[in-house]
Amino acid sequence: MLIREAAAGDVPALDALTSAIWEGHDVMNQPGLHGPGSLIALEGEAIIGAATARRGRRQEGTVVVHVDVVADHRRRGIGSQVLIRAMTENPAQLFIGRALRSRPGALEFALAHGFAEVERALEGWIQLQVAADGLREAIAGAGGAIRPAGEADEAAAAMTIAETYRRTHLWNPPEPFSAADAQRIFLGKAVDGSLFVATGGSEMVGAACLTSPPPFVGSGVAWFS
Repeated sequence: MLIREAAAGDVPALDALTSAIWEGHDVMNQPGLHGPGSLIALEGEAIIGAATARRGRRQEGTVVVHVDVVADHRRRGIGSQVLIRAMTENPAQLFIGRALRSRPGALEFALAHGFAEVERALEGWIQLQVAADGLREAIAGAGGAIRPAGEADEAAAAMTIAETYRRTHLWNPPEPFSAADAQRIFLGKAVDGSLFVATGGSEMVGAACLTSPPPFVGSGVAWFS
């Protein structure tokens, strides 16, 4: 197997690779996901895997990584080789990626390479990132009680979800949300009765809800702080 940088002439094959792997997931299936400058794994003349690392547009020190390997070549270490090389050649304080839930082993692959899950859709993708050591400690130590939210909880829950959204989009963070915008954007389409909050003592440490309509047909989205 040979690993090298992709050239302009590799783009059609890379687009075909992406389309085949992400078939049925139009949100993610877009030409240009991999391109010149991506790392590609070759077996003979055939592209069997690819890894792309892109610098965050707004957050300094952040890199978004994406790895694809054709189905009949998985579990052979190809993804690991291209991912590690891409991350080594593009050092960052924070690496961010997504795993397709319908792809067997995708989440396990990410976790095995040090990523931590921070956001998940009920169907579709899982948001992952390798963050500062304090992130895992904060998640593990949050504890507290989880309960259905009351009307009095909605404003605080909306802001908790909004700030979580900002933290999980460090490569392209939105401007801070106002209280009104947070409720409109994150709770405006919430399914009735789906909002839950987590508390530690008197402090709200997390919130989650389902939204409808969802970004994927037949699914909702759960936002966790």
